[in-house]
Amino acid sequence: MKRILCVYLPRWPFQRLTQARPELRGRPLAIAQPNTPRGATILLCCERSTQRGIHPGMPVAEARAIVPHLAIGAEDPARDRLALQKLAAWAERYSPIVGLEEGPAPESLLLDITGCAACFHGEDQLAQRARDEFRQQGWIVQVASADTVGAAWALSRQQGAELLS
Repeated sequence: MKRILCVYLPRWPFQRLTQARPELRGRPLAIAQPNTPRGATILLCCERSTQRGIHPGMPVAEARAIVPHLAIGAEDPARDRLALQKLAAWAERYSPIVGLEEGPAPESLLLDITGCAACFHGEDQLAQRARDEFRQQGWIVQVASADTVGAAWALSRQQGAELLS
């Protein structure tokens, strides 16, 4: 029976940005889409920004008027994908078959762990080790396994998302 492990990295663009630029951690942060008909607009915002009244779709100028010290990162799907691909290569320690979820903005790694569990003394231990080692690297992850990609993907998102603050 096929088994899939999904490693979900909630708010992946924030995680990638704050890993690359640690000085942004703990600050109100938003990611902006630069070229829209209304000018640059907020695409994603962290919990601290949301608490201060910033929301997706808001013009960057308006957001900066509300929170003058708001850190703005530019949307960069290519860099997000490349960083996730590098993380997928690192995750080959758990399975030789690792890929990214489909779509324009993937936030999950999908590992075919069929036959791999015995190397980790069981599937639960494999999942726990993956979760622990991702977190030791500084990533916020939610991990779930199932018989299908769709089920593992959905289960990983039902664990109660940890928010970046």
